[in-house]
Amino acid sequence: MLEVQNIKYSYNKDYQALKGVSLKVEKGEMVALLGKNGAGKSTLFLHLNGIYEPDEGKVFIDGEELKYDKKSLLKFRQKVGIVFQNPDDQIFAPTVEEDVAFGPLNLKLPMEEVQKRVTESLARVGMSGFEKKAPHHLSGGQKKRVAIAGILAMKPEIMVLDEPTAGLDPQGVRGLSKLLKELNDEGITIIISTHEVDLVPNYAK
Repeated sequence: MLEVQNIKYSYNKDYQALKGVSLKVEKGEMVALLGKNGAGKSTLFLHLNGIYEPDEGKVFIDGEELKYDKKSLLKFRQKVGIVFQNPDDQIFAPTVEEDVAFGPLNLKLPMEEVQKRVTESLARVGMSGFEKKAPHHLSGGQKKRVAIAGILAMKPEIMVLDEPTAGLDPQGVRGLSKLLKELNDEGITIIISTHEVDLVPNYAK
């Protein structure tokens, strides 16, 4: 489903963040990537749908090599959705509804389909009724759910979540863990990163 071959990436000549990383994820898997802060997990994730382009190496999605022209990136980003560690880096629209609609609108879908996807995605993450709310009035856990809804509205085959439990209280962690398991059971391939060893059994199987 997703393969990374010998990716190397440097932020500058003095700091190589990825030094030949390879990874293979099968369709329907739920994979946890474990590593301490600063290990390069976020950098790797930003390569998985072309936000970053590697200095060396290749990324394959469904056996097709990831290309970096605008048309190709749009196609691949429909398949692979990334939820950032900090939802404030992802949520930028004035209302929850507009934020979740952003991706489908970029696909030039009919308004009726966009609205349907927004309603379904917010219901899926337990955020129905928050459509008109301003995101900056939400809690950290609620923002994370809205960020996930924004990705779900694109109907991805793979969801990549960078430190998804960061900043959540124990109840929020349990709720998110349950949601990700349900999405995985529905056939979405899920990859998460974490530095919290205790959480890995909740996710990877």
